[in-house]
Amino acid sequence: MSHELSFTNGRADFFELGEQLTAWHGEGIALPRTTSFAEALAAGHLLYPVEKLPVYRRNNDGGYDECTTGAVTFRPDRNAELGVVGADYTVIQNEQAFGLVQPLVESGDLRLECGGVLRDGADAWVLAQVNPATFPSEVEAGLVSAGIAKYLLVRTNHTGRANASVTETDVRVVCANTLGMVEDGDFRTQASVQHRGDASQRLEDCFKLVLGGIVQRTQDFLARYAALRTVKLDESTWQRRVMDVVQRDPRQRADFDAASPMADSTVQRYTEKREALFGLWTLGKGHVGDGSAWEAYNGVAEAVDHDPEVFPCRSSRVRQLMPGGRLYDIKDRVFESLLDVAQPDRE
Repeated sequence: MSHELSFTNGRADFFELGEQLTAWHGEGIALPRTTSFAEALAAGHLLYPVEKLPVYRRNNDGGYDECTTGAVTFRPDRNAELGVVGADYTVIQNEQAFGLVQPLVESGDLRLECGGVLRDGADAWVLAQVNPATFPSEVEAGLVSAGIAKYLLVRTNHTGRANASVTETDVRVVCANTLGMVEDGDFRTQASVQHRGDASQRLEDCFKLVLGGIVQRTQDFLARYAALRTVKLDESTWQRRVMDVVQRDPRQRADFDAASPMADSTVQRYTEKREALFGLWTLGKGHVGDGSAWEAYNGVAEAVDHDPEVFPCRSSRVRQLMPGGRLYDIKDRVFESLLDVAQPDRE
């Protein structure tokens, strides 16, 4: 899938703080960690203006009358029309929206990660990581132990087809694909505002709302992580809770025909997949081989995300990893299956 980043003078409108670009597309500019918030947004070309312009229609006299029901959003520095909107549409400037992040970056509560512009300015976003040190000590320790980052995403849209939003997410947004994962996924907390009335003030209220509940939500998430860490699986439970969820042994299906010309190859593919996932349960990246449900899940995630031989795709792999895709669904079902073991009384 395309990253859909905009370009200015041959360089993508995307910045990332760090010594080098780590985003998969390799486009944009890497900036030192010492770069100020304003300098980073300027380097990524995120501070472009957006105007709302009237629409005119031809009248019976051959002239033009202003349309009272519609308007267009327009980016004057690119001479680009962004979208058709209602007459009561309120523009939220990028500078206003992203300015919500700046005080917390400067105070050290957030660490600016990256930001970018899509489709000539139709969308733009800024992503900042929540500093683990701002959490209570036990939550900070849990995040560090789990190797998990919590991000706040502020997104603007100027087409009239989406709201401005503030999202708490675990996804590092670097392009249209990862932005879509956050917008469509069920693994985030989001508040959004329509472009009506005092939209900028309501977006600020959304920002405070999402930020205000992040500690409790993170504690709840870490409780699930701790439960998966605590539960140890034997091979029989792993088979039922992981392998049977990913793919049942074809020999156990009522329609399996051992005499079929494809029977041996079907069983062979299943056996190879099982061996790969069983091995990743204890030998996956970062695993200590404790037999936990957490390592069982991450073994599946490692194979799903990075091993096309174990999980081949006939269509776009990125699309299949996004919400609604087959690979996304596999990871989600395994996680829920293991969580039923770790937290049997959960609602």
